[in-house]
Amino acid sequence: MMKKGFLMGLVLGLLIGSVSAVGAASEYIQAKFAKYNLVINGQQVEVDSDPIVYQGTTYFPFRWLLNTLGYDVTYLTDSRTIVADKTVDRILQELDAILPEESEGDIVTDVPNIETDEKVYTVFGRDYRSIDEVDEWIRRIEMSVRLTKSAIENAPEGSDTSVDEKVLLELEEHLRQLQELRQIMEQEQQQN
Repeated sequence: MMKKGFLMGLVLGLLIGSVSAVGAASEYIQAKFAKYNLVINGQQVEVDSDPIVYQGTTYFPFRWLLNTLGYDVTYLTDSRTIVADKTVDRILQELDAILPEESEGDIVTDVPNIETDEKVYTVFGRDYRSIDEVDEWIRRIEMSVRLTKSAIENAPEGSDTSVDEKVLLELEEHLRQLQELRQIMEQEQQQN
């Protein structure tokens, strides 16, 4: 009986010891630090700390990368959750960079480019020379419309969204005129 108790204690001790050893074990990797030049949307971005390269994949610090892309980052300790949001202020800053300060609502056509003799179209103060250029701006404005709608929909109950709604109306009008310009340019291409 004494041997069984001793044996049982030994087995139980080994099990507990091995479980805690497994729980305490960490996996190590071998990675290299790397120096990169980083360009986002045509803008050179200064990297605060060197990223690491592991098995051919480059890893940047997550918070830094999200902040660089315009997100505010919060870490919720209780749930171990990383929350990345774009505030309305950030969205408005991005829209200011996209939209010219003074909006002219008319599409101006038949403005020849003196250097190339090609047609230049102007919508909301911005010049467009090709359908591809118009398509790129349509995609950008559509994304801004989605972000602004999301900000309005996700605004805390009772908060003032009048500025967001005004921005949304301007974006939708800009989008409508770009789509109209695209149709004009397609028709002119077909006629030529």
